[in-house]
Amino acid sequence: MASAVRKPKDSSAVVALAKRARTLGLSTDLFQALQLAAEEQGIAQESLNVALQTFATRSGEAANATGTLYSRLKQINPELLAQFQAAATGEERLKLLAAAVQDLDSAEERAALTAAAFGQRNVDLVRILADTGESIDDLIRRAKDLGVVVEEQMLKRAEEMENQFGVAARVIDINLKQAFVDLAPILISTLELFAEMAKATRYLSDLFREMETRSTATLETHLADLSARRDALR
Repeated sequence: MASAVRKPKDSSAVVALAKRARTLGLSTDLFQALQLAAEEQGIAQESLNVALQTFATRSGEAANATGTLYSRLKQINPELLAQFQAAATGEERLKLLAAAVQDLDSAEERAALTAAAFGQRNVDLVRILADTGESIDDLIRRAKDLGVVVEEQMLKRAEEMENQFGVAARVIDINLKQAFVDLAPILISTLELFAEMAKATRYLSDLFREMETRSTATLETHLADLSARRDALR
């Protein structure tokens, strides 16, 4: 049974954005700023999402002294590794990484560190982290100035609204199903009555048709008899 309450599509998209940012351990401001940068650099949004999910996994491993990113940081910059492990959030780690990538001298070194953080297939993210020369904080400010960042408070309200829509839809759906179950005996009885009425109607129709047939046959017999008498009188 379809829900009687529909969630606004725009609200659902905004809420999905907030949930993804939270899953990745990033603020919604940073996530939206990265979406802008990806679009500017010709990087697909899905590729950005995969890269950030890979970073969330590998940065968590590095914080626990394991994994590809940990090995790379330990090799090229132990001091950065210590800062990385001391960082409390994924956003702090991403800012540290972006600054470190920008400080590297060669494109090869930048690409190698980016690949260690985001995966070999997502090395294109180096264009966001280093090629523009823009810090993460500068990127966020620019995205806000351009008006492409939905404020965090608005995202929270949208998420609360969607949750309320979801609860309301569930309540209505359950009550409609319960009402249908309660009405089922009455509906069945009504349908059975209609079925009996249909049978009676068909019986009457057949009866009238039979009477009509008999009347026609009797009339034909009388006409034949009269015709015979007329012929006899000639």
